[in-house]
Amino acid sequence: MMANPDGAEDVLRDTPTAMEKLDYLLFLHAFRPPSVPRDATIRRLLEEIKREVDAKGDYWGKSDFSMRTYDGTDASLIPSIQAASLSGVAEFENPGYTIPCGVLKKRPAD
Repeated sequence: MMANPDGAEDVLRDTPTAMEKLDYLLFLHAFRPPSVPRDATIRRLLEEIKREVDAKGDYWGKSDFSMRTYDGTDASLIPSIQAASLSGVAEFENPGYTIPCGVLKKRPAD
């Protein structure tokens, strides 16, 4: 991601699973400047993930997290990441979904 964002985007754009959708939307959030198309893509991916989370039914912590509307801030993504991870739709291995290192390096203080 850090060395070749354009190449990373080509790979990340193919997003069949919730985990891949999270990877791609976090990439867009961190590596692409805010724009109407970028934000619309992020919101669409979040909505797809939300449908998968809702289809999972009840899971530990569900009542603690509400999936907020993306407003361009890191904070607006946190509930969706938590819900996808806790529900198991984006769980890679325990303890759950891992945010890509490139995203954390690009936005370390947020």
